[in-house]
Amino acid sequence: ALTYCLTYAKENIKDLSATIKNALDWIIIILSFVICLFYFPIYESTKGKTIGKKTLHVKITDLDGKEINFQRAFIRQFLMIIDIINFGFLLTFTNKKRQTLKDKIMKTIVIDY
Repeated sequence: ALTYCLTYAKENIKDLSATIKNALDWIIIILSFVICLFYFPIYESTKGKTIGKKTLHVKITDLDGKEINFQRAFIRQFLMIIDIINFGFLLTFTNKKRQTLKDKIMKTIVIDY
């Protein structure tokens, strides 16, 4: 929502120079990256779920059903890049626990609650 508001404001303020608009573009990109990089680990390590996961009634746990810590959630989020590049999410169709590549590496699982 914050990045959307910044983008909307940037596009609708007429007196901004091209340099300021380019700087705002970079701020929006960096802010979006930081939010994505930290939003998921913070929520997954403190509550086991993000707002979207709460809506779907699923959460992240380790293989024993315990909540994961911030470091583990952060690395899991970072490994999402590998999941996307290598189509690691397709592993959910090949194993009983329906784990992605990042879940197999971090020994985590998404469960219903």
